[in-house]
Amino acid sequence: TWGLERLELVAELSYNLVLRANKVGSEKKVILKMGVPSPELNSEIFSLNAYGGRGSVRLLDESSQDGVFLLEEVRPGTTLASESLKGDDAQAVRVCRPL
Repeated sequence: TWGLERLELVAELSYNLVLRANKVGSEKKVILKMGVPSPELNSEIFSLNAYGGRGSVRLLDESSQDGVFLLEEVRPGTTLASESLKGDDAQAVRVCRPL
């Protein structure tokens, strides 16, 4: 088991069930994503594992046979588009370069 508490539904999603949660006994925030086991879901899990958190959210654990995986929680910040609109294309390029 992953030891999760304070589960909260992430609104405005239509296909997978996505919940915000905390790891028991810590303030570490995670995302629990559940879907119907399928080649598409397995491909998502495979890709997240391959990226290893570089340029994408980090996959913490998974059970592809059950269609369930645990992700680090990330919150949106400044978008690349807003950096470009401010005329700071160089900053947008610096952010994208490692990806």
